[in-house]
Amino acid sequence: MAQAPLAASTQPWPVVIFSPGYGAPRAAYTGLMTRLASRGFVVFVLDHPFESAVTALPDGEVVGTREILLPGERDRTPYMVREQARRTADVRFVIDQLARPDALSAVLPVARIESQKVAVIGHSFGGAAAMAAASEDPRVVVAETRHGEMFLNGNAKLLACTSAGALRFEIARANHYSFTDLPFFFAPPGRWLLAQGIGGARGPAQTQQATADILTAFLTGPLAGAAVLSAAQASDVEAAAARYTGVVGGVVAHGEDCANGEHF
Repeated sequence: MAQAPLAASTQPWPVVIFSPGYGAPRAAYTGLMTRLASRGFVVFVLDHPFESAVTALPDGEVVGTREILLPGERDRTPYMVREQARRTADVRFVIDQLARPDALSAVLPVARIESQKVAVIGHSFGGAAAMAAASEDPRVVVAETRHGEMFLNGNAKLLACTSAGALRFEIARANHYSFTDLPFFFAPPGRWLLAQGIGGARGPAQTQQATADILTAFLTGPLAGAAVLSAAQASDVEAAAARYTGVVGGVVAHGEDCANGEHF
């Protein structure tokens, strides 16, 4: 309900910070983020100025993407490395601001949120920022990411070396854009053609519903104080995933390469 009063609570609400895919404005994730918010999380969705397709700055100026390559750089790889560092700094800045008494409006006082123990999640390039933030800032107690096949193969090696425990799931008949609202920008005939061209027959509504349910089960434990991934929490996440056909995955086994001292 619009303008509904803040619910009474004796405990601060858990915070989730979301970093979008490269170049994507935060508005493109409204569907998935509102699903998470409806499950009791306070969700902060970021725009990364000068990288997002469109960002409104505090002074009212609207800016777009500005990719700056340094002299001698022949591709965007060094730029993307710098951009990931900037994104991570953006996330940490937001966490800093959440601890300030005047950071939020009177509608949601800082005292009502858990600002010293947060989750950072992301889509695509935002997932890399989430992982980086978790490795650099002890206030980030859980991170989540999703991406394409090449990223997932590399990410599987990374997750196999984590000391905190990790889960990995794949959603069949989904694609890179299923986690965004992009397909909803088209009328049904165009939406169907878009799905045929780039995959994603499951559709964004079902993909986002499954994602929100799995995320809720995954985020609840760490944000409630669990230091590591427990068997009970893993079981809850796997049970949430099992409610949907074509969703496979589970706990990531610790890789032998990690035991030999090799990290990715």
